Amino acid sequence: MVLGLQLSIARAGSTINMNVMKPIYDWLGHSYSGYQQLGVALMLASVVAGYDLVIGIVLAIRDTWAEKKLKIKEAKSEDKISPKDVKEFHLDYWTITAIIMFYYMTIFPFVSFGVLFFARKFKFNATDSRTVNSIVYMISMGASPILGALMGRLGRNLIFVLIAVLITMGAHALMAFTFLTPWVGMS
Repeated sequence: MVLGLQLSIARAGSTINMNVMKPIYDWLGHSYSGYQQLGVALMLASVVAGYDLVIGIVLAIRDTWAEKKLKIKEAKSEDKISPKDVKEFHLDYWTITAIIMFYYMTIFPFVSFGVLFFARKFKFNATDSRTVNSIVYMISMGASPILGALMGRLGRNLIFVLIAVLITMGAHALMAFTFLTPWVGMS
């Protein structure tokens, strides 16, 4: 569930980025053009990343301060994790890791080209293309903590991952071979 909550927050950032950066870029077109327009848009994104860096540093300082104030001791030597511990991971872990790696190798490229795909195949305008492209992240924001909690209760992570892969294959097939509204496949 914790991973699901973290993923939800990351998905919120991705969704905001997909739907906000292009309008910002277009708005900057009133004052800038060409590489300057892109440069200013990327500089605004860099300011947000800089803000994140500052917040991270503040949190690291607070964490260090809290450890000293609460006199939290270092973990005992037998509690420490070593890279050698990897050999102890079960086959299920490595199977899930491989499936997820290959799964994301299909998702991220599709999301990268999704706006163009929806515009060309379904004749969507830029705003609608970005919106339908971000529906995966919007659904993931809400579903990740819920499914994470469910998986935590039921176990069977491999079954959940395989179901997700099958659903994704069906969604890709719907969008590739039919003209059914992409809202169905993306959802």
